[in-house]
Amino acid sequence: EHDLNRAVYSMGYCQYRLGEAAEAVVTLKQALKMSQDSGNARSIAHSAGPLADSYSEQGQDDEAIAAYEIAVDAFYEIEDYYPAGINCLAMGELHGKNARQTRALECFIRAFNIFQTGGDAFGAARAKDRMAAALIDLDDLPQALQHITDAMHTFEHMDSFERVAYSKYRMGKVLVLMGKYVQAVEPLRQSAKFYREASDWSSAALAEAQLAEA
Repeated sequence: EHDLNRAVYSMGYCQYRLGEAAEAVVTLKQALKMSQDSGNARSIAHSAGPLADSYSEQGQDDEAIAAYEIAVDAFYEIEDYYPAGINCLAMGELHGKNARQTRALECFIRAFNIFQTGGDAFGAARAKDRMAAALIDLDDLPQALQHITDAMHTFEHMDSFERVAYSKYRMGKVLVLMGKYVQAVEPLRQSAKFYREASDWSSAALAEAQLAEA
């Protein structure tokens, strides 16, 4: 029974990866039901995650959120914390997309706690970054700035230079929104410099536009 279930969710995952989202939904719904009937948390997790992604691909956000919730719980139960956190971030993004920023923030906080439980500093920093995005939309700029700063320090420690540059851009942008123009100049200047050197002209232009405003 387990081998059959695994074959079904593997086929559904392949369909999703091939861009056949509608077909993947049918297959993965079957796999998820089989998994839930057998009570196999690992199979539930591996069925619900790609099912949620397939729903999201088709713009069925509410169905995707429900499937992500199942996936997060199942991955957490089997102590597979990285995919639990990633699915939780995806769930938060969909809430944010649908203007439910408080719900999005709750998901990002949950993702942060999951990554922390798994000892995943990089994942926790990613969650902090997304928490900041929700807080900006909720007009809590000081708290958003703190989370961006925390995330940036982690990315610096891990030598994730592109993430550092993006964090500096976001820091500068929030400082501009707060009217702290002098403080915004240096992180924006550093961000623009990184992107110019990387020939990422689009990102450089965004940073320089904020720098010009500061």
